[in-house]
Amino acid sequence: MRLTEAIRTHALAEAQAGNFNAVATKLRTVIETAVPRECGSVETADALIAVGANPMADLDAMRGDATGQFLLTKLAGPGVSWGHRLTVPYLAGLVAAGKILQKSMDALVQLSAPTTHPFASVTAADCSAAWLVNADCLLSINRTDGVLRVCLHVYRNGQQVRLAVINEGEGSEADRALTNSIEAALDRWLQAGG
Repeated sequence: MRLTEAIRTHALAEAQAGNFNAVATKLRTVIETAVPRECGSVETADALIAVGANPMADLDAMRGDATGQFLLTKLAGPGVSWGHRLTVPYLAGLVAAGKILQKSMDALVQLSAPTTHPFASVTAADCSAAWLVNADCLLSINRTDGVLRVCLHVYRNGQQVRLAVINEGEGSEADRALTNSIEAALDRWLQAGG
């Protein structure tokens, strides 16, 4: 999910209010789950061993019913999608019955359908910049008494979300370069009879 889509999905009100610290805070809590994939027997055993479980005991617990037998047959062949919406409740039932541990279930589901925090390090500045992409912009240029003033108005959904004012000779080096470039273009346009 792109950052702009995440803002629209998870923090639209905060973005519309221009509170990008709140937007970033909300996005840092977003968790995405991958589409479940089939896992083979070796990686299944490795995942269980990694959490201190006994893979033979956990897999043996599945032999007692038809669903478990089906999963074990698949495990010997193409693999099992441990994170599938029908497999997860089966595993939860094994945990509830005391046949496998919760850490075993969690390891298998994470192996098949890992969760990630794609915006864990997003900043308010990142969110502000992303929110301005594809917004409607109006650039007003005014020269009064030889001083150039540039105003950038940014609108999203008809609502002004940002205003930047740069006076000639003020601001950062990038701001000064922008105003110099605009002033040169304006001078050329006026000289050409604009």
